[in-house]
Amino acid sequence: MDNFDFFRTSKFKIDDVITSKYGGRYSKSEAFNLGGIGIAGLIHYKNEEENSPFLKVNLELLRGGLAIYYRNIDQNNVTIFSFDEISKISLKKESHILVPKSYSIFNKLLKLGFNFYTAKLFLLEQEIIAEYKPELIIESNQYDDMVMYVHRKSPMPIVDFLKKASSQVDLLIDIAEYKYV
Repeated sequence: MDNFDFFRTSKFKIDDVITSKYGGRYSKSEAFNLGGIGIAGLIHYKNEEENSPFLKVNLELLRGGLAIYYRNIDQNNVTIFSFDEISKISLKKESHILVPKSYSIFNKLLKLGFNFYTAKLFLLEQEIIAEYKPELIIESNQYDDMVMYVHRKSPMPIVDFLKKASSQVDLLIDIAEYKYV
């Protein structure tokens, strides 16, 4: 694992480390053929509390590892793991707990065949009992686990991104959409 602060380290030094230790980055044509090698839409809370300051997180798939970019107004860091250092990547989400209403647009959209994440935008406040954010956990035998939360309408693009790395690392995807009370 390597950790760099963009305010104190040149991009050229970081690129040299990525090339020498992690096999380098994919070329633009390889990235296009893979359907993309990066994803945004994740956040990391500094104090593990939802109201604490947070960092925006981007992930980049490297030839031999995974780069995790953290940034906010005060920080701009990258942490790079080789695939050997990652024991498992988990994406978990508990079910939203909902109370159905007979006049709900949400129910009508589901019956028409819309996916949950599109129909969810039409839920009424009184229909939502509990709402849970998807949680991405990168586990390592050598380092502390890294916990990030999906901060986008649907976690499915994150799932598609993680499947590209699934040949290199153990991947656990457990996403429950909703249940009625």
